[in-house]
Amino acid sequence: MKSSDGLQQIATPSEESASARRFRFVAGLLAIFVASLFFSCTHALTKYIYNSSTLSPWELIYWRSLILFLFNLAILHFSTRDSEGATLLAVPRKFSCVLLLRVITGVLSNFLTFLQTKVMNISRAVALFFTYPSFTMIFAWLMLGEHVSAFDSLGCAFSFAGVLLVVLESDTTGSDFKGEKWFAPLIPLGSAVFIAFSNVWGRALGRDVHFAVSPALFGVGCAVVSPALYSTGLFGAVGAVHRHSAGEFGVIALIGLAEALGQTLMAKALQIEKAGRVAAVAYTQVVNACLIDLLIFKVQILGLEWAGIAAVVGSNGLILALKLCGIIS
Repeated sequence: MKSSDGLQQIATPSEESASARRFRFVAGLLAIFVASLFFSCTHALTKYIYNSSTLSPWELIYWRSLILFLFNLAILHFSTRDSEGATLLAVPRKFSCVLLLRVITGVLSNFLTFLQTKVMNISRAVALFFTYPSFTMIFAWLMLGEHVSAFDSLGCAFSFAGVLLVVLESDTTGSDFKGEKWFAPLIPLGSAVFIAFSNVWGRALGRDVHFAVSPALFGVGCAVVSPALYSTGLFGAVGAVHRHSAGEFGVIALIGLAEALGQTLMAKALQIEKAGRVAAVAYTQVVNACLIDLLIFKVQILGLEWAGIAAVVGSNGLILALKLCGIIS
């Protein structure tokens, strides 16, 4: 299916050699795998600071968003214009709308991701949120004309099945959640749809916009929105402003740095590899989270969780092997 005139058609140059395509593929998957690892570190550090601090979620969103902005601003400051990128002040006008849509959908997804934990069980929320790779694959096919192979579809399906095994087996807390409204499932689904659109817009930017531009603007958007929403008191009592120790700010800085590295590598991966395949590899966040729980927080991993981990790792490993062997494009 052809992409619309308003979006850039992303295609591998016909003159690109087979070895160059394999290198590009491995580089893209490596970028998103490392990004997933950083995102998992963000979650682990967040869990740690919530258990030992009076820090509110909105404060954390603000600080890590500010660090995300400053980190990518530094990248842009020290970057030079070349054939594959442009500085922040040189974004082509035709991509301005796409860039704005990527930032807006990213901010909305970030907000709904936080809100979903307040209205429903965490396991159900995570399971519904992790439909976003499937949405990404569908939207990229419809909007960018990306080819979706049967192996890509099966890999995504097995990964999602693995996530379901992990989150349903580990649902030992919050199972008696009360007051869930009929519209509650729409919140994580909405978050999934928004992040899928954000991924597709990021892919549509291609290499004509520097990969650090959208994470920088995403950081600005979240840093502006989070205190504004927090101040309304609609999502919990505003409460008193607490002073935080140097150690707490150190953990906050590590959270912000991990978030910045994850978001930046995700943006770079979308320049290199298909949006649907990049999103599917993001399922490894669940595997990383389980391993961090096991090794750091000493949380036991149960039988079905191991089966889920095997499904996620196996499906993505199979895609990697088939691509390296030249069986799929």
